[in-house]
Amino acid sequence: MARKKGTVGERLTVARLVSGLTINEIQQITKIQIRYLEAIEQDQYANLPGTFYVRAFIRQYAHAVGENADELIDIYDGKIEPYAPDPEELPKIPVIKKVESQRITRHENRVKSSLPFIILGIFAYAIIAVVLYFMFAYQGIKPMIDTDNSIKVDRMFESSSSKSKKHSSSSSNSSKTKESSTSSSSTGKNQKIEISKVSESGNNITLLAKNISGQAEIQVKAAEGQKTWVQINDANQTALYSGTVEAANPFKPLKLTEGMKQFSIIIGAPANTELTINEAKVDMTPYNSGRVLTFIISLEYIGGASTSSSTASSANSVRYQ
Repeated sequence: MARKKGTVGERLTVARLVSGLTINEIQQITKIQIRYLEAIEQDQYANLPGTFYVRAFIRQYAHAVGENADELIDIYDGKIEPYAPDPEELPKIPVIKKVESQRITRHENRVKSSLPFIILGIFAYAIIAVVLYFMFAYQGIKPMIDTDNSIKVDRMFESSSSKSKKHSSSSSNSSKTKESSTSSSSTGKNQKIEISKVSESGNNITLLAKNISGQAEIQVKAAEGQKTWVQINDANQTALYSGTVEAANPFKPLKLTEGMKQFSIIIGAPANTELTINEAKVDMTPYNSGRVLTFIISLEYIGGASTSSSTASSANSVRYQ
């Protein structure tokens, strides 16, 4: 079988078009920023963070489109000479673009055809809301003549006395609950954060952080004279931060949404990275192999359990100061 021809960027672009994928879909699969993907397709590697990330991104891109990752790395390293692809070997790109344009036009036609139904639905909801408003307003009208004033006066005095009793009892109970809550919160804040490893599978490491108080704050630092690439995602894989961290480009502490149970962080150079959660350091010494690692971290707050607490109970607990 003859070897495919073309540079790394040309082969990845052809493979993507043959697969019928857009650059946005490749970004969703690989979690690599679009500007880096476009730089790889144009063989403009100077726009990427560094040589380490170029190789890692080429491998991820190749796996996503079914290309030979090792052969592409050899072309990038200069071990294999690339050849310009023959015109007959290239896919018919205009046809693919036409198919994509047809998809867009179909979607636009569907939206246009559904507009009348959407407008009718809005009018229907508006009419129902007006009818319900007048119904409740009519039911709320009281008669002007009150036929039983004496009974209402007696009940008024009874209700006022009972309300005063309830208010005194509730105030005493509220003071007790406030005292108990302050004592529990003061003891809870003194607890140290414990970070334990739940599991490790390939490049994915699952951790559990216990005794989180308030909002969880993530801090990432690069070793002196080094740099690292990180991407922080929430539980829905929405990117909260992505970029290179170094002395010239420090990382601003990231506060997660209060009550967030899980987040993940992709680290390009774990050996050069210092990761802390609410000032508790994660020991990165076991992960200095030079691989791109993904840490999936579940958070357990004081007074509540995380989604992975039952799984972490059987893990070996490692406490980080």
